[in-house]
Amino acid sequence: MVGNRLRALREGGPRNGVLTAIEDFVDLDFGTPKRIDKGYEGTVITYDRFGNVVTNVPRSLVETAWKVGTRLNVTIHGYEMSLKFVKTYGEVDMGEYLAMISSSGFLEIARREANAAEQLGVVPGASVVATKA
Repeated sequence: MVGNRLRALREGGPRNGVLTAIEDFVDLDFGTPKRIDKGYEGTVITYDRFGNVVTNVPRSLVETAWKVGTRLNVTIHGYEMSLKFVKTYGEVDMGEYLAMISSSGFLEIARREANAAEQLGVVPGASVVATKA
């Protein structure tokens, strides 16, 4: 049955609700992070179900500012901390805060095996400042 539908679609047959083209794309504006001495000031976009905090600082800016292994000074929602910029969670000890590139391509602040958003009281729109230590 699935094979027949795929064949019909390839041949220009009726879609019947399958593979409907999306024509009303929405370009999400997360704001532009501000360049400051040794880093960026941005905002929290969201946090995921694990409590990893996603900022609006994109990969392109992060990778030009810091190398993996760099220590960062981060201020987020009134909390100041020094943490390591890493590629994977396994590069830090359990419970340690870290910075990395999220799967969505933005700077993420997380805590290994813990909920950083909950523990920091972070909400979307909160200010984030990250600079090289």
